[in-house]
Order: sequence, then structure tokens, then C-alpha cells
Amino acid sequence: MYKVILLVCASLLLVSLAPATMAQDDEGLKDKFELQAAAAWASVADIDVTALAFNAGKFLTRELEAQLGFLYLRGDLGGGSASLWAIAPAAVYNFVPKTPSSVVPYVGLGWYYLNGDSGSYETDENGLHFFVGAKFFLKGDYKTSNQAIFLEYRRLQDVFDQNIDLVWAGFTNFF
Repeated sequence: MYKVILLVCASLLLVSLAPATMAQDDEGLKDKFELQAAAAWASVADIDVTALAFNAGKFLTRELEAQLGFLYLRGDLGGGSASLWAIAPAAVYNFVPKTPSSVVPYVGLGWYYLNGDSGSYETDENGLHFFVGAKFFLKGDYKTSNQAIFLEYRRLQDVFDQNIDLVWAGFTNFF
């Protein structure tokens, strides 16, 4: 399943970079703010996980974005449940083509701090997270549209000695 997701993301990257051969100079997404809302569902060690996220980002250059994410994860443990929240800063590189495109792939790397409890235990975890995805701009391209949907594969490393793999889908708005 994850190989298919990575193959799709790599294909989107190649498709979006193709128009860059006849490039014109522009500022891309530089100086724009981005707000994202996303949801994901996964199964980790026989625990069903629902995740919600809110991310805020600022494009520092044409392609580089500093992002701060807030995640909420809820796991059903059979007879009970656990609620976790995380704060997750990240650096995101967007493969912005020089000619306007409606697809912009990206990769990111960051750190997370996770806190939560299930009533019988409390935890504090931290570690790396990385992600790859693509933004699909609605009603135009990255220069003419301020809204996009996105699809993303994200991995949180070493959460309770497990890696959590999530496929996110969400909506993003640019200002």
C-alpha cells in the first residue's frame, strides 16, 4: 500500500515538473501564508487511529516553507480509547514549477512532541516525522488560485516504539 502511495506521489512530481522546461521567472509562493485542515485514519498494532490536523505555514522563499502543525490522534483500544495531541514544526520543500501549474508536489521533515493519556497511563513522546504529498489547486494554478486540496503520506517515527503511517487528505488556503 505504501509503495503505491509513494509511486503516485513520485509520478505527480514528474508530471508537475515537466512544464518547467519553458520557464518564466516568477516568485512562486514566496511570502504567502498557508492554512491547512486534514484528517486521516490508520490501523497501528491492531489499534484504529483517527487523526485530525491543523497546519499553519509561511513561505520563506519560492519553494521553502516553515510550518507548524497541531495534531489530534484518537485510538480505539478495544475496551477503551486513548487521546493524544501533538505539536509538529517542519520544514517543507515545495517543487513549484516556474510556469504556473495546478499541481505542486512537496516533501517535508520535522520534529513532533506528543502528549496524551488513556486514563490508566500518561505519555510524553517526541521524534521525527517526514511526509510527501501534492497540492491540487482548485479553479486555476498556484498563481491564480488561493485554495487547494492535498493528499499526503506522513510517518511519525517511534511513537510508543511504533512507526505511525498516515495518509492525509485535506484542504488548504493561501493568503
